[in-house]
Amino acid sequence: MSELLANAPAHFSICLALAGFAGPYPYEIIELKGTDIKLESRVINMLPKVASRYVQRIVPISENLVEWLAREKYGDGPVWQFQTSSSGFLPGNLDDFARNLRKTITNVNIAREKAKVPPLLWKRNMLRRSYGYYRYAQCQELARVAVEMGTNPAGIMFRHFGPTAFAMAEAKAWFSLVPGGKAVNIAE
Repeated sequence: MSELLANAPAHFSICLALAGFAGPYPYEIIELKGTDIKLESRVINMLPKVASRYVQRIVPISENLVEWLAREKYGDGPVWQFQTSSSGFLPGNLDDFARNLRKTITNVNIAREKAKVPPLLWKRNMLRRSYGYYRYAQCQELARVAVEMGTNPAGIMFRHFGPTAFAMAEAKAWFSLVPGGKAVNIAE
């Protein structure tokens, strides 16, 4: 995660932080408005028009995500905006999200190749799944994590994780990644 955040275009790092530390799908991220993020009460209000399955849910904002979100002022506009060469910032869409994600992964793999480290192999919704994995390790409440992610407990446990041992130390490292923080490779 730290490699992704360090190699992402500055305007895209907020999307990665949201995906990894709050667990929404990319299409939920691009629909989020600044008014949906309640830093003072440390929650993201995923309204039915934004949330998967069109069911409202409240997602907690972890301490490290507070630091990522506090870097920007969103007002009532979209949380994620991308910079165009001529007209400033525009709301992002799924194509822009995919393009920026590919660019970020390419940047990570260029750095890894120079360091003679195996490339990052990306899987669909990898950050969302990582959030679920580490969040469960952190709180040990499968139903709670399922509600936060807008899914069911069986789906989280068996489709995404399988028979995995959940490690508290890894969860602590995951939820301690902050802007400008030291890069930690928790996969090794």
